[in-house]
Amino acid sequence: MDCAAAGRASASLAGPWLSVVSPQSSADNLRRAYLIFERSLSIEETARLNFIDVECGDDTALRAEVGALQTADAATSINTGSLRGLGLEQPDALLGQQIGQFRVLEYLGGGGMGLVFRGERTDGIAQRVAIKIVRQELRSAASRMRFDLERSALARLEHPSIARLIDAGVTDDRRPWYVMEFVDGVPIDEYCQTRNLTLAQRLELLIEVCNAVDAAHRSLVVHRDIKPGNVLVTAEGRPKLIDFGIAKYLSSEAEAVDLTRDTGVLFTAHFAAPEQIAGKDISTATDVFGLGALAFLLLTGKKIFESAGKTAMDYLFVVTREEPQWPSVVSNNKALSGDLDNILRKAMAREPVERYGSASALAQDFQRFLMHRPVYAHAPSAAYRFAKFARRNRLTVALGAMLLAALISAMAVYVTQARSVAEQRDKATYEAARANRINQFLTSMLESADPRVGDREATIGQVLDKAAAKVDETLGADPGIAASVLMTIANANGSQTRYAPALQSVERAIEFYRRSGRHPRELAVAIGMRGDWLRTSGKVEESEAPLRESLDMLQKIAPGSVELAEAQDRVGVLLGNSKRETDAEPLFQQSIAIMRRLNVRDARFVTVLNDYGVLLGTGGRPKQALALHQEAVAAAEAALGSDHAITDDARAGLAGALANVGQYAASASVYRQITERRRKVLGPLNLDTLWSQTNWANTLIDMHQPQEALQLAGDAGTTLAQQVGESHPIALYARSIEGRANCELGNAANGLKIINGVVERRLKLYGADHWLVANTRMLVGFCLMQAGQLREAETILLPAITALEKVRGSEFDRTQQAYVYIADVYRKLGDKTAEAVWRNKIHDIR
Repeated sequence: MDCAAAGRASASLAGPWLSVVSPQSSADNLRRAYLIFERSLSIEETARLNFIDVECGDDTALRAEVGALQTADAATSINTGSLRGLGLEQPDALLGQQIGQFRVLEYLGGGGMGLVFRGERTDGIAQRVAIKIVRQELRSAASRMRFDLERSALARLEHPSIARLIDAGVTDDRRPWYVMEFVDGVPIDEYCQTRNLTLAQRLELLIEVCNAVDAAHRSLVVHRDIKPGNVLVTAEGRPKLIDFGIAKYLSSEAEAVDLTRDTGVLFTAHFAAPEQIAGKDISTATDVFGLGALAFLLLTGKKIFESAGKTAMDYLFVVTREEPQWPSVVSNNKALSGDLDNILRKAMAREPVERYGSASALAQDFQRFLMHRPVYAHAPSAAYRFAKFARRNRLTVALGAMLLAALISAMAVYVTQARSVAEQRDKATYEAARANRINQFLTSMLESADPRVGDREATIGQVLDKAAAKVDETLGADPGIAASVLMTIANANGSQTRYAPALQSVERAIEFYRRSGRHPRELAVAIGMRGDWLRTSGKVEESEAPLRESLDMLQKIAPGSVELAEAQDRVGVLLGNSKRETDAEPLFQQSIAIMRRLNVRDARFVTVLNDYGVLLGTGGRPKQALALHQEAVAAAEAALGSDHAITDDARAGLAGALANVGQYAASASVYRQITERRRKVLGPLNLDTLWSQTNWANTLIDMHQPQEALQLAGDAGTTLAQQVGESHPIALYARSIEGRANCELGNAANGLKIINGVVERRLKLYGADHWLVANTRMLVGFCLMQAGQLREAETILLPAITALEKVRGSEFDRTQQAYVYIADVYRKLGDKTAEAVWRNKIHDIR
């Protein structure tokens, strides 16, 4: 039997996704097999078998190992070249090297799938980071697409107990790297043991971890490898999840030999779910199992199925055939019997549909246990509910035993509570079923992006379109669930600047919500999102009706709510862009007041501060705008961290405010950093990336650096035109800067052609009285002046100035710029009197 045949025989025992390495194999034999296999990849296929035959010699065990790697590589499309890390590359060789804006300082650990280092920034900002270099190369368009999708999702994760993604990219040899927040902490099991935490304290930590995992699930990110080493606790007692989304690539050195195996997804013995090991669909339920296994360890001091055997293969067989043991029996701890036994067994049920519907539901049951309330993992018999009531109200029950009246009163309260518990249970049951159905749908949706089971070159857009088409067929029986999924698809499309599909999905969601009749608040939000997508896609006039409808609905059904505050912000943006600033300002102020009252300090609060700052900045109040943008950055850094993508959004607003007060160099520096980071994390085609790139170009123009501005604005304008059309507001913005740069460089004919095209489109989009039309006409006048057509420039500039003064005032920065242009025209005409009149209007408002 040759090596390949031996490999096929071995692999068939474990199923198509398992790369089998015998538990009895020595580490040296494994390393030799990985080395031979890796070297074979660089040899022509016709000569590869002969090379392996020579290298294996008479060692049949070695031949089997190499053959297994070949079979796994052919069957799973996984780049097994990543396995070279066991022998080829020395971590010390990377010390001192530069990766992006970071320097590699110290090797922290790693295994067959990746290396982890401590690093530092090199751009003048003092910051420690964790640098993770993945050994798996991005060899295809599909793998690169998945990498881009993953890093975009990770960049948007928002939770204080999740380590933040700071930067990401690909090395010259096509290996992905991630720079994450450096977490100075210890594994959660070590923290609990060394601090001798009580049962309640351990549960409180677990609740925080569950809520962090749930936040990631709501962003469609599954961890896949929840274990103590991936949950660190800081000295302040804050748990931090690390390796979100990239855990499937990495393993610790201690686990590399016999605990962690590459089965298409990573699994760690004693924490991995049965479906994960069997190569079935990975879903949010997989993480629920991992959380249950982590809780089992923290509460019992033992791992699940610890007594079943020491190897990964032992765990594989038992976890796929048996239910986990009762925690109270394993630990001989009566405090775990009853509710905690039931909670952990439910979390670790073999079948995903039998587990908690979400990580949040698991956290809620832990919280109910701590509050001595009925948990949903227990069948709620009357005796059980009464026992819980009695424990919460011991004094009342004791007195009731003595006084009949008190007993009757207590029982009346109990009956009311029991009814409430039943209602909550029914609601929780519905929510669990809803979460499971959504989870199953999203799993099937994402599966179509897997080249092993779907189209090898499927794009993100195609995946979303296929998912949207399946909603009626698979979820139509429950309109509420169907609407929720469609809203998720709409938001995903919108983040990819696919506005037409986003609008189609949100409109279908509205139909489902109306059909349901049970979700008025969600319906109002969906209507508002439809208006916002219309506005963002350039359909400004069509957007006002749904935005107003959403605001009116929320004022009636949810006064004082965060949803109302967001609706006020959306309408405020529309009014501000439609020269109705007087009506917009109170809406922004009310929105901020609601969020301050509710102590909302997350991305929603940052967004409103930014939007209000833009209104003030374009309305001739640059100093007030600067203060708002500074507050927005501070709020984002406090809530999300200094390297979060939304913090960069806040910095973009601050950069614009700095330009408005004349601090152009500082503004350009911020825009450059944001643009470069977004290119790496969000990708060069993302709308946010192109927007900051355009703003950067605009600031360079103000700094009299037209050549660089022309390149940046021209590239952005061309890309935006292809993605969202020439008439999109940001595309027009980029084109206007491109035209101005041409004129400043002496190519007035090309500049005039571009800018006149912008005037034409902005007239259709905004109307003749909008300040952006006047601003663009001012640029036409500037280009005419550069071309030596001074009288024609005068004819264009004077009415443009009048319009700017009327709408924005004399202190608006673009009005001041127009004064400079007209004064220069009269200087060139030799009319010193007229020049003096306009020079006197120019003053430093900053």
